[in-house]
Amino acid sequence: MTKKQNKREAAWAYAITHAHFTALEMANDIGMDIVHCRKLIMLWLSLGHLRYLTGTGNSGDPRKYSVVPGTVPQLWTGGNGVVGRQKKKTIRQKIWNSMKISRVFTVKSVCVTSGGTENGALSYIRKLKNAGYVEMLCQSDRARVPLYQNRQVATFRLIRDTGRKAPIVRADGCFDPNDGVFYPFNKGDEHEQNVA
Repeated sequence: MTKKQNKREAAWAYAITHAHFTALEMANDIGMDIVHCRKLIMLWLSLGHLRYLTGTGNSGDPRKYSVVPGTVPQLWTGGNGVVGRQKKKTIRQKIWNSMKISRVFTVKSVCVTSGGTENGALSYIRKLKNAGYVEMLCQSDRARVPLYQNRQVATFRLIRDTGRKAPIVRADGCFDPNDGVFYPFNKGDEHEQNVA
């Protein structure tokens, strides 16, 4: 590494010069602590800069990753050497936090606690349902927006709580930054994906 090159720059330089790699290979090559290296890989996975290829994560079958072409993560740090953190939580993160606390919830209840819109919350909940995070307990009598007075309201339950970070919706599933796993949408729920 050059004098000015930080560990993130060294890690990214390593990643873009290898067709695939493991966290241990990267850490050993650039002299980075393995725990820090794994956290950095998980961050880049969650932001869409890396993709998971194969491997269970066991010592005999380590997880392999590759760079998503055309992406570049933030590589510089602030004056104190610490990368700036996002200070404001996203609406989806607030919805996820509300679901984790309540366990059983409605679209309206997560909107109240997150400040999100009903359509936005419903869309995210349906995508989480299609990826196996949420199950519907009670269906409303309105399929599109189940939020009308004096009518039965759709109720959901969180059934896969993998950690504090909200799952990230992709075109064909949800990437979970907590465990580094991609959960594809259920094939039978394509109608719900389009409606959401």
